[in-house]
This record gives sequence, C-alpha cells and structure tokens, in this order.
Amino acid sequence: MIGFLKRHFSKDKYYYNIIWEMLGVVPSNIELYKLALIHRSASIEIDGHLLNNERLEFLGDAILQAISSEQVFISNPYADEGEMTRIRSRLVSRANLNSIARHMKLDRNMVVRPYSLIRTNSSILGDAIEAMVGAMYLDMGYYKTTDVVLNLLQHNSNVSQVAHTERDFKSRIIEWAQKEHLDFEFRTKPSENFSEASPSFVTELYVNSEVKGVGTARNKKTSEQRAASQLYKKLIEAGEIEKED
Repeated sequence: MIGFLKRHFSKDKYYYNIIWEMLGVVPSNIELYKLALIHRSASIEIDGHLLNNERLEFLGDAILQAISSEQVFISNPYADEGEMTRIRSRLVSRANLNSIARHMKLDRNMVVRPYSLIRTNSSILGDAIEAMVGAMYLDMGYYKTTDVVLNLLQHNSNVSQVAHTERDFKSRIIEWAQKEHLDFEFRTKPSENFSEASPSFVTELYVNSEVKGVGTARNKKTSEQRAASQLYKKLIEAGEIEKED
C-alpha cells in the first residue's frame, strides 16, 4: 500500500515509478536513487560540494563484485580461482553492464550533459549500474540488493550461459574432430609440481597422434578445458572453424 501511494501520489512519483520499472523495488530513500542517476557532467553544487553518482559508483562496484563472486562460486563448484575470475570478469564487464543498462532503459533516465555523452562515453551506463547497486545497498541492505542484482544478471546475461561459454571448449573440439573424422585423445596426468596439499594436473590434447593443446590446472576437468581452449583458439585464427558467441 505504501509503495502504491509513493508511486502515484508522492511529489517524487516520477522517480518512484522509473525505479520500479527498472529494478522492481519501491525505495525507502528515493534521494539515493536520484543521485545515482546524476552523471558528473551534470553535477549539482550544494554548499560548495559537487554531488553526482561517483561515490555511489565506488560503493556499488565493491558490492557488485561480492555478489557476482558469490554467484560464480556457487554455480561453478569445480572451477579453480583463475576460471572463476574470468567468468566474473565477463559478468561485470563494461560491455555486459552497458547491455543490462540499456535493457533496463537506464539510458533514458540518466541526467547527463550533453546527453550525447551516453553515445560517446562507453563507461557512463556501466558506472550508473554500479551507482544503482550502491544506492540499493544503502537503502535495502545486502540480501535484498543481491536478489535484485541476480535477477538483472540472469535475465540479461544468463550466469550459467556465461560460465558455459567460458569453459566448454572441450565439447567444441570433440564436435570438430568428429566432423573432420580425426582421431583425438585427452591425456591427463599429475603435473611435476603435484602434491596432496596443492594438486595440479596437466592435459595434453592429441589430434592424429600430435599434441595440439596443453592445459594445466588444479583439477583434471579444467586442465582439459584449457588444452581444448588452446587448440580452439588456433583453429579460430586459422579460419578452420567459426567462433561461437
């Protein structure tokens, strides 16, 4: 009921409605979200201080990293640190955040001067997403913010698909080798530095009895993927297969 009243009768009903449309929440402190929409090019001066979304962006960046790290950790139980870092980097990359921002229509609600900066500055929208995350964190806390952020990521970038794209090179190589009627084999063994305390494996990918890729990782599955990835990239560069999106 309170949310309905804010969206229809408050003096800030415009802002309540655009936040509802973009994030699906009714803020307690609408001023935080209004500030998150102000790019530094349109800063407001109050008592000699310029106010814009940069401080919220700083906070939101850290919160977004924490939320995405937790999700990648849970969704990829066999991935090592390096693989999880790469998946997280793709999730919160500027390109992905910009895409999410446009899907949310955040670009239509930003305060930027001149507005054309949105088309020429590739970081404005991604920065604004981070500022929104910072505003939500201060307004609603970590757990509610996590729910909203994961909903945005899953509906706009698909966490599982990003992870699949990152690590499923082995399936692509198998498909290619079978199509070309080539003999192939993944040979995995403990590396020279292997120990129970710090396991490490090396995989050699053989195609027609020749080593075409080598991968090393803390577990067998990832070392195979890295060996396959090495060959996959060579095939892309040679134009023998087309890169998948």
